Amino acid sequence: MTGFGIIALHTDASTTFLGLALVVFTGFCWGVANTVSRRAGSINMLSYVVLASAFAIPPLFAISLIFEGGWGHMSASLTSAPVGDLAGVLWQSLANSLFGYAALDWLLSKHPAAVVAPAPLLVPIFGVGAAAYFLAEPLPVWKILAAGLVIAGLVINLFWPNIERSLKRRFS
Repeated sequence: MTGFGIIALHTDASTTFLGLALVVFTGFCWGVANTVSRRAGSINMLSYVVLASAFAIPPLFAISLIFEGGWGHMSASLTSAPVGDLAGVLWQSLANSLFGYAALDWLLSKHPAAVVAPAPLLVPIFGVGAAAYFLAEPLPVWKILAAGLVIAGLVINLFWPNIERSLKRRFS
């Protein structure tokens, strides 16, 4: 929470309060989705993710129509998009989303959520690092400190049961 607090204190053009609120809400939705996936039991997780993703198409299409300038603008964008952009969208939708969520849901169906869930929380940290490396985005000390605190929190959360047992043995 301290790392998140540092990020909240540095809202500017690249990090807005609305953006932070949406990230928190996304985390809440992600937790709900993990709970639903966990309770789905041992089913074909790839089919589960494909079916769940189908429900996102109508609202996302409507949002695109509203905010992207209507069908004419959308179709012009699609027909003039470079092949690399289309390949990137295909990669994101098939490789990352389908495989990633199917693997995550399969892990959630086999292992406790407390063991599986912390690892994907590192995605934003790697995203910030990739943006700094590939896009030359600034990486000020406060971002590094916030990322370090988030990683430390995840490590403590993940390994706390073992740490607690070790401390009890040592001091009892």
